[in-house]
Amino acid sequence: MVDAVKESGATYLEHHLRQFDPQGVSGVVIVAESHFAFHTWPEHSYMALDYFTCGESVDPYVAIDFLLEKIDPDWVDTYEHPRGLMYRSDSTQTSFDNEVLNT
Repeated sequence: MVDAVKESGATYLEHHLRQFDPQGVSGVVIVAESHFAFHTWPEHSYMALDYFTCGESVDPYVAIDFLLEKIDPDWVDTYEHPRGLMYRSDSTQTSFDNEVLNT
């Protein structure tokens, strides 16, 4: 995970992992640009990854590709959910700022 975020261009700060009994691992890598979290369910052969980033310098797909080469899963679903954009009632899009928060 740490190598994956570094490959993606993120600034690594710290990480925390938790091993569960009898199985499974969850963890988060904190980066200056946000975080990369994962959760595993070995009993279901399933792993979920969430990479939250901001700015233009980080490419989360590089981290995902890096991990896919290491893990070699049978299948992958990838979804991108842009954050930090708010929609007003008049359907116009604006950036996430104080103007939006105070309306």
